[in-house]
Amino acid sequence: GGSRWIAATAVAPLEVVRTRVQAGRFATDGGGVGATSAASRSVGAARAAGSRSVGAMLAEIIREQGYRGLFLGLNSTLMRDVPFSALYWVGVERLRDAMLRRGWWDGYHAQKPLTALVAGALAGGAAAFATTPFDVVKTRQQLSRAAHTGPAWMSRGEGLWATMGRIVREEGSAELLSGWVPRVARVAPACAVMLGSYEMTKVLWRRLREQQTLGLGCLLFR
Repeated sequence: GGSRWIAATAVAPLEVVRTRVQAGRFATDGGGVGATSAASRSVGAARAAGSRSVGAMLAEIIREQGYRGLFLGLNSTLMRDVPFSALYWVGVERLRDAMLRRGWWDGYHAQKPLTALVAGALAGGAAAFATTPFDVVKTRQQLSRAAHTGPAWMSRGEGLWATMGRIVREEGSAELLSGWVPRVARVAPACAVMLGSYEMTKVLWRRLREQQTLGLGCLLFR
């Protein structure tokens, strides 16, 4: 949890830039942060921002909103990422232990990588779903003040719980889970591949070391 807190804080400015580029919130003419209502203009803004350096976009945020603009949505990011890590790793350990006790792929050389793959996917998907409300709030806050055409409250820099409460009152509680399907579809496979690859690399490395040890033994006793 603590390491995730430090990592999320360190990369917060880059997360703000990424969110705004994907939403097309950087102006096409470089003259400031602005919102576009038409879909074609949003795509054009995103393409124009993609051709600019990250440093230029960070400087634009500082010029328009000050250094605090680099950390918009940090509280909601921490409330998303820190619980995500806790839920994910607890879930992985519980699921992996349960599968090993039940003898899943027992005797197979890739037992640990396969159990890690399944446990990573299930735990990652569950943690992603559980933390979706904070991801929604984070996105809203990071786009605030850059989205002048949106609701007035989005430009006032409201806090985490105030933003969440207002979303529930004005748009309904279901809005807090908007986008959970693509979020889970992205996070679950990513977690599965990461953990499965790690465990498979350990298996391959162990086999390589064993082969090297056997080869050295053959040379010594030839």
